[in-house]
Amino acid sequence: LDAQLARVAEAGFDNFALELRCRHSAGDTVWVALHCSHFSEPGSVTPCLILQVQDISARRRAEEGLQQLAFNDTLTGLPNRRRFQDHLAQAVTRAGDEPSQRFAVLFLDLDRFKHVNDSMGHAAGDRLLKAAAARIQANVRESDTVARLGGDEFTVIIEDITDQPQAERVAVKLIEALDSRLRGNDDLLT
Repeated sequence: LDAQLARVAEAGFDNFALELRCRHSAGDTVWVALHCSHFSEPGSVTPCLILQVQDISARRRAEEGLQQLAFNDTLTGLPNRRRFQDHLAQAVTRAGDEPSQRFAVLFLDLDRFKHVNDSMGHAAGDRLLKAAAARIQANVRESDTVARLGGDEFTVIIEDITDQPQAERVAVKLIEALDSRLRGNDDLLT
């Protein structure tokens, strides 16, 4: 804003428009659209400056909601197929630019998931998918990407790996985390 306002006194200045994130006195974030321009008042020799400010917070929230819908799975909140493909393309590019930037991609699907939906209902299937997503995320690093491609298919992009055995260890860890029988409980459906 300061840089744009400094231009006001320059020759040839016409107008500017910005969107700004402001902090309300109550601590809330408020987005505003600001438009600044000169106008001449009849009979005035000096041009006047007009600043118009409009609260666009609702529009920004709607845009964020659309972004969420476009790039995230609505059930689990994980990145969806589209965002996964973007992350994968970035990993491929990084590895192409710097061969030491190795990565692995793991594909996971839940055995007999259709049986859960058919015998226990879609609500149980949804709970299972949410629980699986949480377990997968809990067993990878924050820098790794966990995505739900659809149905019972999940992927994980493991970045910055040193060798294949490291990726294999993560795969085994995920299999063990998803196999509730290993721990003697069935909390995936509760």
